[in-house]
Amino acid sequence: MAKKIHQTSGTPVERKILELAAAGDTAALEDSWLELLETPPDNAQFYARFIRAMNKAKAPGAAHNLLIILLDEISGRSQWLDAIKVIDTMAEVWPDSSELRRQMARAFRGLYAGHPNLEQLIAVSKLGKGATVEQALKRFRAFLKLSPGEVYQHATLGEGIVRKLDLPENRIVIDFPSESGRVFTVEGVRDFLKYVPPGHILAQRATNPGKLLALGGENPAGLVRIALESAETSFAPILSSISIPAAGHTPALRCARSPEHARRRRRSCSLTRKPLLNRASRRLRS
Repeated sequence: MAKKIHQTSGTPVERKILELAAAGDTAALEDSWLELLETPPDNAQFYARFIRAMNKAKAPGAAHNLLIILLDEISGRSQWLDAIKVIDTMAEVWPDSSELRRQMARAFRGLYAGHPNLEQLIAVSKLGKGATVEQALKRFRAFLKLSPGEVYQHATLGEGIVRKLDLPENRIVIDFPSESGRVFTVEGVRDFLKYVPPGHILAQRATNPGKLLALGGENPAGLVRIALESAETSFAPILSSISIPAAGHTPALRCARSPEHARRRRRSCSLTRKPLLNRASRRLRS
């Protein structure tokens, strides 16, 4: 008889699966698994709880096989993000699974099909050999941040956009506002440059300044929100490096090349429409 387990969320099928797993009833579990395949869960918590229950029931092999079947189903539907959630959950438990390596390569090739350096990224992640599945995931994601279009911050040159990545030659070409085509090694980028996530206000300023300026003119509170979410300690240095156009004026980007430059230019590169931004900031904080 299946054990009742405490669960406050999830579909009836998910709850049934977890109860059967806790009871170690693998025969009934396989039948119910077919129901789960019709609508696979998209939350990692379910898979983590399922793995724990199966390990406790001393059936990790059965859990692995069922999850691989589920990954085949998810990948067959091109639900790559959901597949990677499952792989993330499995990676620590089955670090040397050849089936899991195959599923991970398939998911990466599906999710990043248009990436110009995809096969290079898979190769340097050591997915095939030389690293556990968990280590390969971390390596892939670390190298993915070097992709064309990503933004890095240099101490004096400011924010630059990666133009080209050549992993076999260990070369990364980055375009900065004052110097286009600056060449770095992978080690140089990691040691001396700071990665700026795509959602960060500085990355948006580098890749799409027109959109950011339009937001400042039309929705100052929205700009302040982005700055607040971007800032590590204080949003003032970030906001002080961006000029917001007053109503009826042509947008112009008066910005510092870097945080250090922003501090030097604080008086000359300040926000216009300051009272309005201050009010927006107070509303967001409250």
